[in-house]
Amino acid sequence: VRSSAASDVYKRQAGIRDPRTRLVFRLRFFRALSWKEIAKITHTTTDTVKAIVYRYLREETRSTHGAKEGA
Repeated sequence: VRSSAASDVYKRQAGIRDPRTRLVFRLRFFRALSWKEIAKITHTTTDTVKAIVYRYLREETRSTHGAKEGA
């Protein structure tokens, strides 16, 4: 079960078009870095890196639900 979930997350991040968003995802979910560590690496703030992830997830959820409703 765990490997299937990890595979799903890996596939999802590979499909992220924006390089900065993809980087933040990799650092957070594959390297398990803190928001503070990611902010330092990306030369931004913790609020910004959180916003990048949450914005992407919100948009992804909308597009997924929209696709299901339209089907």
